[in-house]
Amino acid sequence: MEEFEEITIVNDEGEEFEFAVDRLFELKGKRYAVLIPLEDLDGEEEEEAEEAEEEEHEEVEESAVIFRVEQDEKGEDVLVDIEDDAEFAAAEQRYYELCEEDEEE
Repeated sequence: MEEFEEITIVNDEGEEFEFAVDRLFELKGKRYAVLIPLEDLDGEEEEEAEEAEEEEHEEVEESAVIFRVEQDEKGEDVLVDIEDDAEFAAAEQRYYELCEEDEEE
């Protein structure tokens, strides 16, 4: 099973959510991060995960969350919601293209 970098995101209400970083990519000069809720990756035995790898990959794609990565005033990376529908659609399309390229390899 793949190893992912894990991160915690705290929402405006102070709730914590655990994510795995699935992929980082650039598009039109901007950086994006695709995150998968850890709850979608946990709880499966390794054999089951290997047998259902393709099916799980499709399910993970559906639960993935895409953020734009920007730098704050300290130069640290921060995740930003993508509010522009066209930008989000382009980032989502690029993510699916990258997933398809991975499947072809």
